[in-house]
Amino acid sequence: MATRAALKLADYVVTEAASALTWAPKKFVDIKCRKAGLTPAAAVIVATVRALKYHGGVEVAAVGRRM
Repeated sequence: MATRAALKLADYVVTEAASALTWAPKKFVDIKCRKAGLTPAAAVIVATVRALKYHGGVEVAAVGRRM
């Protein structure tokens, strides 16, 4: 309801899906958008450099160091 109301008042609506990247996009697109009959036009993913290093193959001991 909140997204539909916001769309009537503005051209763009920003919705925070969640903080857990593994479930957030799936819950937002598969549950919320499908139930509301909406299609997102864009998605923004926010990630830290530390997280990118950790998941990009940098050794765990070197994750906190500047490169």
